[in-house]
Amino acid sequence: MRAKPLTVDMGLPRAVNPQLDLSAHGRVPGGNSAVRTINHNNTTADVILLRGRQKGRRERATRPAVCNKLARPNSPFPENSIQMDTPSLFAHLRQFDTPTIANALEIALGKRFASGFTRQSYLCAFPKLPAIVGFARTATIRCSTPYDPAVRRKNQIAYYEYVAQGDRPTIAVIQDIDSQPGLGAFWGEVNTHVHWGLGCVGMLTNGSMRDLDAMQPQFQCFAATLSPSHAWVQVVEIGKPVEVFGLTVADVDIVHADRHGAIIVPRDMLDKLPAAIDLMARREKVILDASRKPGFGIPALLEAFTASDQIKP
Repeated sequence: MRAKPLTVDMGLPRAVNPQLDLSAHGRVPGGNSAVRTINHNNTTADVILLRGRQKGRRERATRPAVCNKLARPNSPFPENSIQMDTPSLFAHLRQFDTPTIANALEIALGKRFASGFTRQSYLCAFPKLPAIVGFARTATIRCSTPYDPAVRRKNQIAYYEYVAQGDRPTIAVIQDIDSQPGLGAFWGEVNTHVHWGLGCVGMLTNGSMRDLDAMQPQFQCFAATLSPSHAWVQVVEIGKPVEVFGLTVADVDIVHADRHGAIIVPRDMLDKLPAAIDLMARREKVILDASRKPGFGIPALLEAFTASDQIKP
């Protein structure tokens, strides 16, 4: 469905977060994050989220009960709708970075692939937060064209209703279709708090963000750039496929994302990932252990490769 323009007041810009990760993506070695369960009394879905990766942080809060069916309208895998403990599975996958999920998908699929993940780097608002996993809510925006305030308000509500519906947790994936993406920031203090309250755990956009020190601190933001203004930001379409950083995302696709990038998890692969991650870890451990021993060299490396290849599911 085509929506007419809307805008959201993002509040005044704040000082840039000194921890903003502006570097190109690089895999962070070692360590898992504690899972944080969040319940929400005024919603109808369980949302399980991860807190930051800081050691020693074991805070808990609450949010409600996700439907365990991962059926998707017009899904390419309609016969593979999953009946399982979806919140627990999502929580498990949040313990791992996105490169780990990419490697595990290769094992689950039995082959390598060169699509279904982002191909460009982006900014990460909260580098210490763990990965996010959720069902995509898609929209396109533009910021360079003036809007009718009445239409803006009507479509603003329509967009938020769309974000709030269906299975949770969700991830907002927003494509800025201006010729100069990022002119105005859709994401800042107000929108991060509103989306978090609606069961959304993070966002991915080729546009901009602002209010870095005033954002909801558990809501992860991945954006192409920063902007001090929201300009004429407005939603153009809701629920249609979008493209951000070379990745095409459709409504309710399952997305796993962290500061390295984002990847689509096919529905029929979701419940295969825990075993694939375990197999990958056991195979890599043999090589890593060998590399850390005194006198490591090519003979030891070849021996480790052989031993790793012999590890079976």
